[in-house]
Amino acid sequence: MAAGADANPGHRAGVVGHNRHFNIQEALYAAFKDYGISCGLLRSNCVLVGQLSKVRLARVHMNNSRWDNSRRSKAKLELCEHNRVLREAMQRDFFLGPPSEPTQVTAFLVTQGNATDGSSMFLVVPDDAMDLRNPIFTESIPLFVQRYATTVSQTDTAKPTLKKGVKHISEDGEEKK
Repeated sequence: MAAGADANPGHRAGVVGHNRHFNIQEALYAAFKDYGISCGLLRSNCVLVGQLSKVRLARVHMNNSRWDNSRRSKAKLELCEHNRVLREAMQRDFFLGPPSEPTQVTAFLVTQGNATDGSSMFLVVPDDAMDLRNPIFTESIPLFVQRYATTVSQTDTAKPTLKKGVKHISEDGEEKK
């Protein structure tokens, strides 16, 4: 990345990572504002959280290998506490009755690697322990957007007909033709 080109080689990765974090945070903040999603203030290294109905949306960045260091953030763990209801609904004991209705759900936009294209971004709903290795739901952003893209309308050209000679019986038991 050009932002770290002038940095000392020992600092280059850190400079690039910090710049990426701030650039993605500003882009997410702008997107929240453009789509009318209420969110907190954009401040330094704080977690930016958007609120849309029952869904809270935040962002986390993972490297290209295993997603295993996500549980270090206490703020992100607190955001995921409400996802306990989802985990319990997914691992339901039949003798406990119907699952509770979730009051809040936290989803994360997970950017991976250098996050320069949409294929390295994911929508993830973690459990209450924020275990991103075993999430409740995960899907790439392009696939998620594709699900909600406008569908092509298709005209129904089927013309069903009944077989000839079939006897129909009315409700009172009389035979009709």
